[in-house]
Amino acid sequence: MAFFAMLTLGAWSSKGKVPSAAEGEKLFNDPRLAGSVNASSCATCHPDGKGLERAFENPELISVINACIAGPLEGQPLPEDSAEMQSLKEHVESLGGE
Repeated sequence: MAFFAMLTLGAWSSKGKVPSAAEGEKLFNDPRLAGSVNASSCATCHPDGKGLERAFENPELISVINACIAGPLEGQPLPEDSAEMQSLKEHVESLGGE
């Protein structure tokens, strides 16, 4: 069982990181996210998660996050299975207050 847990964590880790909503919150507020070339972060358009209250219902949430990264943030889309993307997803989903 412990081996399976280690294997699962290893599959989700990127550079030794394990996805978490707390890490996602840091990334959400980081204007350097994914190589962004401007001073904006996710929080610039969504202060305190405004407009994301129901994002947890969107089955395409990762694609939407990457569209924002590539568009308004002018960064590079994150790999869907990266710890960074999974952390961002966890954080955005947590904004729904569920």
